[in-house]
Amino acid sequence: MGKEDGKFEASFKYKGQEMSVVYNAQGALEEKEVEIKANQLPEKVSSYIAKNKLGKIKEAAKITKANGTIMYEAEVENGDALFDVKGNFIKLHKD
Repeated sequence: MGKEDGKFEASFKYKGQEMSVVYNAQGALEEKEVEIKANQLPEKVSSYIAKNKLGKIKEAAKITKANGTIMYEAEVENGDALFDVKGNFIKLHKD
């Protein structure tokens, strides 16, 4: 269990998959993250990363927000690149 920006994150393995959940300070679930294979990312994610020379995808995840919004995260050389459900680039969180 770790603390991240006033929120609490717990990482664990469930049915062989790496997962994490984030709760706010009031104890409400904000998001869950499930590790996926890089080839399970939308095609637009891989092509954006290649076109913008962000480097090799080290890890990938599917994020489901509490309101049902789905996003994808690709860990690359400089940080974590976030994409919407259709694979459109949102932002890069630099390490």
